[in-house]
Amino acid sequence: MTVVIDGYELEVKEVNIGLVTGSLEDEKGIIICSCHGQGNLSLTIPETIEGKLVVEIGKKAFFSTNSLKEVKVPSSVTTIGDWAFSRCPILREFSVYDSKSQESLLHGLNDSKPFELIELGRGVFEGSSRIEKINLNIPGGGKEVSLAAALATKLPAPFLLRDKSIGTPEWYKKWDMALINFLETDDYEGYSDRALCGEEDISYDGIGSVDGEVLGESAQYIKEVGKNKAALSMMRLRNGEYLETDTKEKLEGYIVNHSKGKSTEGAWHYVAEDINDDTEIIEFFLDIVKPEGEKIDEMIGDLKADKARTRAFLINYKNKNAGSASIFDDLML
Repeated sequence: MTVVIDGYELEVKEVNIGLVTGSLEDEKGIIICSCHGQGNLSLTIPETIEGKLVVEIGKKAFFSTNSLKEVKVPSSVTTIGDWAFSRCPILREFSVYDSKSQESLLHGLNDSKPFELIELGRGVFEGSSRIEKINLNIPGGGKEVSLAAALATKLPAPFLLRDKSIGTPEWYKKWDMALINFLETDDYEGYSDRALCGEEDISYDGIGSVDGEVLGESAQYIKEVGKNKAALSMMRLRNGEYLETDTKEKLEGYIVNHSKGKSTEGAWHYVAEDINDDTEIIEFFLDIVKPEGEKIDEMIGDLKADKARTRAFLINYKNKNAGSASIFDDLML
């Protein structure tokens, strides 16, 4: 059966959900099997289709849906299959919205049945590299949406998305352990695997001479890993729920030790290149690093021409903290 929702053609099929609900009746639910068409960038899956509860997103249902930017799934869904939203190139937000049918049919309106996290399959968001928020509608939660998204795009611990303790202090502790472990791994780790996956023409030292290799490719890879680690560290510091003091100190130390002027400058490269003139993050970075005026001048010199807002913010920050404005600062704008 095919239904059209928000411009997308969805292939669906019926299943028996009597066993799930505890009912002896042959109750029917809906599984969404596949998606076709370009749609309108945002898709809200209804909790019922033709009077039947939507209970599952099937394996690879939205695999490589190129136009999908945001998707909302009803809490009537109990299972999302393997790679269901994998390789969606512009997908930025995934959220679960409250469904009264879910509360009454699957979880009850009393304390007899606790909240049950949606069961996620393998690699649900794998390759959807732009996703920024994953909100699984955890009661009392919500602050972990960015941290959950990081598990799909940045932090190599995707199993934590399927962890039944998500949103609890224990889950945050596991997330922090995964991050610290990632920070402590060599930046080259994973590079050889990348080369073996069809990228044969890669230089491991940036100066190799094999036919067709891309000079400097390994250096670029290391730079991206450094920016990734810094981004995760700053994300966790800015989402400080259940953040222990020793972990906080390690993350701040990583940022300081990878700022401008250090042997590797991943934290500075992240701020200078990836955050799109977000002055709140810039100020957060500067408050951790506490650079001297001369170091700020070096940062300003690194910025590209399209970073005028970041440049102006750095100049103002320098003047405010050094207490000495200069006519030359205006010229730097």
